[in-house]
Amino acid sequence: MKTERLKAAVHELEELKREQEDDLKKTERLISELKQLAGIPDVEAVPVNSASLLSALGLGRKETYVEIALRLLRQAGRPLHVNEIVAEIEREKGLSKGSITRASVQTSLGRYMEKTGKIFKPQPAKFQLREKEQNKNAPQDVSRGANS
Repeated sequence: MKTERLKAAVHELEELKREQEDDLKKTERLISELKQLAGIPDVEAVPVNSASLLSALGLGRKETYVEIALRLLRQAGRPLHVNEIVAEIEREKGLSKGSITRASVQTSLGRYMEKTGKIFKPQPAKFQLREKEQNKNAPQDVSRGANS
């Protein structure tokens, strides 16, 4: 009994889907005809790489704490205190002061330091790029998992 009702519901939904597909085709035909009348070229959609589209719209992957910190260290050319890095990350991301904890940035940088050796701590709570990393344009080997 239950199986029969389920089969009937599936059949009804399939019929509804067919009707909607027919309606969609009719609508697309009407749009195409209206475009012709208005002199608007009727072009097919061009496939676009979603990552590049999101990036172009400013909606792509955001920089991680580590990526921002590496860029800041490269620009500064000197050791930076974690508080300076936190303040700049908050500023760049448009966050209010105290939104990002010092501990989260310090932990992310510590993990990156252990993983790659590309930065070091010349003093407690200060981070610095290794000399060979100072002139590179972009950070490498940055793991998304390095900042939560």
